[in-house]
Amino acid sequence: MRHQKKSESFTPKIEPLRGGILTQFKSCGRSNCKCANGSLHGPYYYRVWMVQGIRHKSYVKKVDFDRIKAGIEAFRAQRRG
Repeated sequence: MRHQKKSESFTPKIEPLRGGILTQFKSCGRSNCKCANGSLHGPYYYRVWMVQGIRHKSYVKKVDFDRIKAGIEAFRAQRRG
């Protein structure tokens, strides 16, 4: 019988994060690309938030998307009370 390590049964803590998720489609600018005809690349995800009136924007990797989204939802739940 194998004993579980603490790290195997541990659920990672969700860090509350300010902001929201922004989805964008982008054009790369090459004339021979599919995006030159309107079929843009993406979606790309960004986290956006404000600090002292200044807007910040950070790219969110696909592997981190669920973690970031859960953090934003946790922050909103805290604010609701």
